[in-house]
Amino acid sequence: MIDVLHELGYDVDQASSGYEAVIMEKKKQYDTILMDIRMPGMSGFTACKKMKEGSKLANIVFVSAYADSTTEAEIARDGYTFLRKPVEFDVLKSIIDGTIRS
Repeated sequence: MIDVLHELGYDVDQASSGYEAVIMEKKKQYDTILMDIRMPGMSGFTACKKMKEGSKLANIVFVSAYADSTTEAEIARDGYTFLRKPVEFDVLKSIIDGTIRS
């Protein structure tokens, strides 16, 4: 996914864990964050809750192959976008560019 995003002209940073994602978000303002539900050390949901504390949160897009309808409903309720893997990159590009919002 990173290679495709680079080819589409986006600057991409990558976190190796939920904890690292929180630290990165506190240091840099991101327009869009692609978040996995299951991440080492801290789930994507927990990372997002920590990111919300005291900052203007970016557009968050959860990307996963493993979400059930309950998880998808939770993502929508919290105001995030959900994309199921495999990702359709034209849809992802539209979300990143702001033409589609959840």
